[in-house]
Amino acid sequence: MLRRLDSVMSKPYHPPSVKEAIDMRRIFLFASMCVAVIPALAQPRALGHTVRWDLVQIVQGTALALHVCDAIFCRLLASNNGYARNAWTAAGLIAGVWAVGVLILLPRRAASGAPPRPLR
Repeated sequence: MLRRLDSVMSKPYHPPSVKEAIDMRRIFLFASMCVAVIPALAQPRALGHTVRWDLVQIVQGTALALHVCDAIFCRLLASNNGYARNAWTAAGLIAGVWAVGVLILLPRRAASGAPPRPLR
């Protein structure tokens, strides 16, 4: 057992090629899962469940409010770090907390253009 483990560990790791990673079996498996699962999710009564639409609307409203807050936060971060405000606002509205995380990890850009005018 140890000999086999050593022989496996001594070989360098090579990631699979695109042809190996995306083969027809995986595509067929994913498509068949989508065909089997999506209709069941769309018709929950078929599974014996009922949907409380009031809770669904509360969750959707909460998600929308959080995404709007993320968009505002992205706009502030982008403005302070020298990135395009409108693009990052849209990214924050669509991607939410993921866009905020990316903006936090991005380095601050150097100021470009003329320096600001002094106040009179």
